[in-house]
Amino acid sequence: MFVLPAALVFLPQYLYWRKVYGEALVTAVPLLMNWTKPHFLGFLFSTWQGAILWSPVIALGIVGLRWIEDRSLRWALWLAILLEIYVCAATADWWGSASCGARRLVVIAPLVGLGLGLGHEHGFKRRVGFLPPRVRIILRYGVVVLALLWNLRLTQYYAAGLLPRNPGNPQDYLRDYPPSDWRARPWGLWDYGRFAAEIATAERRMWK
Repeated sequence: MFVLPAALVFLPQYLYWRKVYGEALVTAVPLLMNWTKPHFLGFLFSTWQGAILWSPVIALGIVGLRWIEDRSLRWALWLAILLEIYVCAATADWWGSASCGARRLVVIAPLVGLGLGLGHEHGFKRRVGFLPPRVRIILRYGVVVLALLWNLRLTQYYAAGLLPRNPGNPQDYLRDYPPSDWRARPWGLWDYGRFAAEIATAERRMWK
């Protein structure tokens, strides 16, 4: 029942690999997997391109799936998302190397979109129904728009070379800074203070 739709969805990737690499099933870079030691917290929340830190809309979409009425379907979708996060977090370069944010989670985008729609339709109505209609509308759209704008701005910093593109590569921190500059030192996984300082610097430079 699901084989044909799955095959049609995968067909463009199959043809691309065959055209570019000469083989049907291949990855551009060999991946090493640490199946028993996945970096869940780092993958989701660390300053090394944490998925939720870069794209908080992902969290909103996952929570929004709770309003799926079919309990079995709801848990099946959450399990599918969890498995995808597990695979990404178990990869040796779980931060995605030079990816822009958690690019490997692009496969759950349709589920995140579904969750956002359900959350918009049901979530705020139930949670903040005592607020005036205008405030409810602002909350409904404002939270999602702010999350999307945050992701978009980080992407702009990344594209402009104002943030290290590969947090695991010490050379990426040099960018146009001399080795003695504090911004040339690698980030820690939970270096939120440094992250905030870099964002402030990037924002100033974007306006020059």
